[in-house]
This record gives sequence, structure tokens and C-alpha cells, in this order.
Amino acid sequence: MAEREKPEASRSKEKPLYGILLFLTDESGYFLALTNLKTDRRTRKVPGQLTAPAERREPNESFLNDMIPRTIREEVGVIKDDTSRAHFRGIIIFTTESEQIVLVGYEKQVKRESVRFEPEDTQEVGDPQWILLENVGNQTIQIGSYRISLFRDPIPEFVNNILKVRHGQKFPIVKKVESSIPLEIFDFIEKQI
Repeated sequence: MAEREKPEASRSKEKPLYGILLFLTDESGYFLALTNLKTDRRTRKVPGQLTAPAERREPNESFLNDMIPRTIREEVGVIKDDTSRAHFRGIIIFTTESEQIVLVGYEKQVKRESVRFEPEDTQEVGDPQWILLENVGNQTIQIGSYRISLFRDPIPEFVNNILKVRHGQKFPIVKKVESSIPLEIFDFIEKQI
């Protein structure tokens, strides 16, 4: 029996990137947001956008035992007296023209005063601030002639899942989201550097 030829599009696509978005939340309904400091065309990271602590998955890493502690260490710093468990908040398959990124969201409740912002990756994120989950919406920022979301894709979708849990509702386990960031913005940013 002859093997079927794979379509051209699937041959050219690389394996998906896997990563984590970790939402540190408090009992008042706020989450720790960080400001992106770097640009990454591949994952559509734009300086000035707000994000949750995020990391790419390394080979053989488990999300709960390896990635969450590494994400805290590299993106946040220290959570003193941390005994809380992280709770799964969905998988978002985030697509761009050339990439597929599979992001797994987790929520971890913490006390604000226990978080000490001393990240190992000081070049990646900065300006920590607590944002009310209910306030994540359609806010935008201006970069050159481009108006883009204040929150990095797909922060709003994960926040929506967290809010659904808080209201006793079910959330979609897997959701697909297209990037809202135009590629041209990266050309503009590169010209500014």
C-alpha cells in the first residue's frame, strides 16, 4: 500500500512550541501582571504589553513539578511560605502565520506580601503590578501607528477562564486563538532600535 504524500503546508510547519502562563492571584481577585521588556516576533511578544509570568517548555519538563517553580524563579523571584497548589485553567492553542504555540494556563493563589519581585530574567519582564481580573478587557496601547491590546495574547482568554471558575462555571479545556498582533509592528519596532 502506497504511503500518502503529506500536504506541503504540514511539511513546512515546525513542531509547536509549548509553554506555560502562570497567573498568581490573590484573594481579592487581582493577578500579578508584568510588563514585557523584549520583542519576540515568533511568539508575538511586544514591549509594553502586560503579561503573566510565562516560560517555554524545555524537553522532558513537567508542567507542575518543573515549569511552575522555574517560571516563578525566572519571571517573578520568590514567593515566601508558598504552600498553595497551582490549578489548571485551560489550554490555548495560539496560532500565528508560521507558528503554533500551545499554552497551558495555571492559577496559583498567593498573598501579595509573600511575593518578592527578584526575577532571574531581569531583561524579559519588569514593572510588576496587581491588576483586577475583572478589568482585563479591550484596553489598548499605541506603538507607532499601531493600536494593539494592552494584554499579550492570550491573557484575556485565560483571565476569562479564571473568572468562570470563580463564578462556578465551566471553562473550555482547549481553545484556539489567532494572534491579534500584525507582523508589520515588528518591522516598526526593529527600525526604532
